[in-house]
Amino acid sequence: MKEDEEFISHRIGEKYCPVCHHLIDTASLISEESRMEKPRPPKEGDFSLCLYCATILRFDADLQHRRAAESELLELESEDLYRLRRAQLIAQIRSASPRFSFNRKMN
Repeated sequence: MKEDEEFISHRIGEKYCPVCHHLIDTASLISEESRMEKPRPPKEGDFSLCLYCATILRFDADLQHRRAAESELLELESEDLYRLRRAQLIAQIRSASPRFSFNRKMN
């Protein structure tokens, strides 16, 4: 994932990070599926990332966020884990530098 990489984001309603309690109202796929012509909205089991505290999250059956367990991250394909960890690092940098932002298109 590059800083200038463009993602298609989906509105997910008002969800809150279970760690820092910030509002999360959009989600973007960062896996190979994000390269599809029409990326899908998030579903149960998908990973997510809070851009405020950089915590890796996971969607539950009600599409609420919960903190992802380290053991769940090990189930990911190595390329997807790399993308997720890289996005986490960018979120950490972004939280330290308010001028940085992701380029997103809303779907």
